[in-house]
Amino acid sequence: MVDRNVTVVRPSTPLETLMSIFSNERFVVVSSGEQIQGILTQIDILDFLASQLGNK
Repeated sequence: MVDRNVTVVRPSTPLETLMSIFSNERFVVVSSGEQIQGILTQIDILDFLASQLGNK
């Protein structure tokens, strides 16, 4: 079964909002207007945060 209902966010969506969304969703589609920028997962966020901690 294919679920066609996906959550779409903008590139400027705050991290706090994304984490709230990820409590119910496995991924989000990042879109700027009609242009899809990519797909984002919780692992992507964790990887980003880990890389930021490593830079300090």
